[in-house]
Amino acid sequence: MEFFAHRGDSRNCIENTRRAFESSLNLGFRAMEMDLAHLKDDTVVIFHDSDLGRLGRADCNIKSLTLAEFRALFPDLMTFAEFGELYADRDITINFEIKDGMRTFFLIRFELKKFKNVVISSFDKAIVDEAIRQGFEGGYLFEDIRELDGLREREALYLSKRLHIPFQPDMDHALLFALTEFDLYCYTVNDPGQARDLSVFPNVRGIFTDNPALITING
Repeated sequence: MEFFAHRGDSRNCIENTRRAFESSLNLGFRAMEMDLAHLKDDTVVIFHDSDLGRLGRADCNIKSLTLAEFRALFPDLMTFAEFGELYADRDITINFEIKDGMRTFFLIRFELKKFKNVVISSFDKAIVDEAIRQGFEGGYLFEDIRELDGLREREALYLSKRLHIPFQPDMDHALLFALTEFDLYCYTVNDPGQARDLSVFPNVRGIFTDNPALITING
């Protein structure tokens, strides 16, 4: 089972920063997940939210900011280009989640080819479809486990078997068994016991986590 550091080592560092990514690799992760969105000037940055309120710096949409303004608010955060300079040639898996829209994907699609192992995920099915058509591995993100009901009947609508699904402690295990033809990646799982329970399902191929202790489960 593959373990993805959720926004880097977000438990011990500021999420989506170089320090968080370096720390996750030093802890033993060989896969990382991060979020991409573009600014007013079309610079693609590694950032999770559409507004800046959660991190307590300002209450505005990042699409209203230039890179210089973004830097003034978040000096530790990275652009996609800066991340690529550091990690594109590393033998690790990078899951880029497109947070805002198709434009972000098109702004970086050629640079993505420099990475060794890339997964493009999004809640927007059209973005994942386009990424797959352009030769990337794509993961369809689901926000609600109930969206998976009847998925087998809609299977032909999906270009990939890779599904990124929300973990719930009371998740019906029968649902996981019912999706045996799909490759499931569960987010966000931080409890070791819950991770071990998921590891018995052969179709659960990966977990997104904030807890570095989980990577010992494969050992």
